[in-house]
Amino acid sequence: SFYTELPIGSFSLSDIAAPCGIADADGNLLGSESFPDAFYGFSHHRGEIIWFSHGYLEYHFPNSVKNKILMRIQFSLEICSECANYNNSFKSNITFWLNDKEVCTYTSPGDFGGRRGTYTPPSWSLTSTQFGMLVQVRIDENGIWLNDRKVDDSTIAFLTREKFLRFRLGVKEDAKYVGGLNLFGKNFGDFPQGIRFSLDYKNP
Repeated sequence: SFYTELPIGSFSLSDIAAPCGIADADGNLLGSESFPDAFYGFSHHRGEIIWFSHGYLEYHFPNSVKNKILMRIQFSLEICSECANYNNSFKSNITFWLNDKEVCTYTSPGDFGGRRGTYTPPSWSLTSTQFGMLVQVRIDENGIWLNDRKVDDSTIAFLTREKFLRFRLGVKEDAKYVGGLNLFGKNFGDFPQGIRFSLDYKNP
């Protein structure tokens, strides 16, 4: 087995549309909300909340277990929609990809606020997004599961052996609900975690 937790600011690639932004664990804005400049500077590694209207972030992590067959991969992260301030009833279609394969789409019901997130810093305005929902995806030999509900018959076999895995999440420009995305790190929101991955292998 292999387990890792990626800080949300550790993305390798991005292509996002404003309004957008990144803030650190103290709620300080890294760069501007009007331009995606912070997404291309080194400071994005300090990000603990990231938001944008559409586009994607891509993360890379090793797939280094040799001479074994990958039989299950699971990931979890805290996300919600994105709008001005917050709106608890504001849908967004948030899609996940692995190695360019579209895995599934989660429909976020809203951009959540109205109370402070459990780990959201006191300096962060109460009129802004506060927390998300924990979304879990599992891909195994039987299909793809979103929050323990089977959503696709595609199996883990689609993940060909590569030196690293490319995980992408984003909002398509032509989605039914183009409602943006907020991604929370371990120091923001309701869940003290970044993007958690576990990979389980078996002998051939």
